Amino acid sequence: MPMKHFGRLLSAFFFAATLFMISSCSDEIGYSVVLWTLGEQNIADGEVVAVYMKSNISKTYLIANPETDERFEVPLWKLTEPVSKRKIKDVVKQYEEFKHTYAMSIVDGLPIRQETKNLSRQIYRLRKNEVIKTLYVGEGEIPTNGREQLDGQWIRVLTSNGTGGWCFSYNLRTFQMNPDGTYSIDTGDGELQETDDLLETVLASKWYPDYYQQMLKNKEVDLNYVKSDYGFDTGAVSGTVTIRVPTLDVSYPFEGVTKTSSGVYKFNETGIQITVRNEGSISVRYTDPSGRPFTNSFITLPQTADEIIEAETSRREKIYSDLKRLGPTYKSSNYGTLTFSGSGDFTWTGFDNLQPTIIGLGAGNSGRISADYFLSKTQKASWDGILTFHFGERETANFFYKVESNGLRLCNAKVVVTPDPATGRNTVDINQPSGATVIFFHK
Repeated sequence: MPMKHFGRLLSAFFFAATLFMISSCSDEIGYSVVLWTLGEQNIADGEVVAVYMKSNISKTYLIANPETDERFEVPLWKLTEPVSKRKIKDVVKQYEEFKHTYAMSIVDGLPIRQETKNLSRQIYRLRKNEVIKTLYVGEGEIPTNGREQLDGQWIRVLTSNGTGGWCFSYNLRTFQMNPDGTYSIDTGDGELQETDDLLETVLASKWYPDYYQQMLKNKEVDLNYVKSDYGFDTGAVSGTVTIRVPTLDVSYPFEGVTKTSSGVYKFNETGIQITVRNEGSISVRYTDPSGRPFTNSFITLPQTADEIIEAETSRREKIYSDLKRLGPTYKSSNYGTLTFSGSGDFTWTGFDNLQPTIIGLGAGNSGRISADYFLSKTQKASWDGILTFHFGERETANFFYKVESNGLRLCNAKVVVTPDPATGRNTVDINQPSGATVIFFHK
C-alpha cells in the first residue's frame, strides 16, 4: 500500500475513533448503583449514577456526579453493571437493606468465602478492624462452635480492593458511613483498637517444629522426623488451622483469631491457642474434645523443610560418592572384598569371619548403604561417620568408618534405638562394643 494512502487511512481511523468517543461521552450506556461510597465526590453507596463509558483497559467507568454533572472515572468494582433506566429500580431494591451500612471485622483472620458454607473455599482473610461493604443477605449453612449454631447470617460483602464474597456476620460490627466517606464507631473505649501487628506477623509466618532448629545447630538432621508437612499452619490462606508433628495431627476450620491476653491468641471455634514468645517462636496448646492438652513449640527458619531435606540428602549422597570415588573396591585378606557400585549400592564377598556375631547368617553379598546415624563429639575424634549396610530387607550391620590415605577402616558399632512416647521420636545410643572388630581394607 502506498504511504500516502496509508496516512489517509490512519487519519480516517483516528477521526472515527474521536467521533466514537464524543458519541460515547454524550449518551449514557446505562445506569449503575454505587456499591462503595465515593467520598471525594460526596456520593453515597446506594445512589444511582449515569454511566457514559466503560474501559476494559483501565478497568474504570466514566460517570457523572448527579448533583454537579461533573464527569470522572471510578473503578469498575465500585458500581453495579450498567442497566437501562427501566431496570435500575430493581437493582436499587437489591441493595436497599444495607444502604450506607458497612462492617468492620472484630478479629484477625476472619475469612471471606466463595459460597455460604463454612468449608467453602476461602478467597480473602480480613485483618482486625478492616472495613468492608455489606451488600445483601444470603441463605447458607450456619457455622457452629462445636456445641451450638453461631448467631448471625451470611452476608455478601465487598472489600476495599474489590474482592467480593460471603462472610458470616458473627464477628462483624456494622456501622453507617457518611456520603463523604467518614464514619465513627463506638468500640466501648471510645476509639478503634490498633491492628495487632504481632498477630499479623505470626499468621503470615511458616512455623516448624522447634526440634528442627536443634538438628540444624548440631548438624544432625534426622530425615525420619523432618517432613514437608510437619509444623503449625495458621490457616492464613486455607482457613484451616493445622498442627502436624510426630505425636499429633489435627486440623480445624476457624472463624478468626481472638486475643485473650498479652501474646496469647485463640483460634475461634477450635481447641487451639497460641502463646507468642517472640516473632520467631510460639507455643501451641491444643485441647482435644475429651479435655486432654497437648503443647508443642514451633519456630521460624531461614530455609524451608524441603531445603533442609535436600541439603541432608545431598550430604549423605556425598559420603557414598566419596567412598566410591576413592575406591570403588576395597580388599581385606581376612574380611573379603567390598565394592561400592551404582547409586548407594554395595557388593561384599568373603566376610565369613564376621558371621554370625557382626553380620547375620542370612545376609547376602549385596545391598545398599545408608548414613542414618550421627557420631558423638568423642567419636568424631576417631571416626568419620557411621555406615549402615542393608543386606536385603532384614539383615543390617552398622560400622564406624574412617577414610585413610591408602584405604578404608571399619569397626562394628552397637546402635540402640529407643522410642520416646513424649516426643514421638526415637533416641539413638551408639557405642563401640568391647572386643570390637577393626577391619582395614586396602584400595
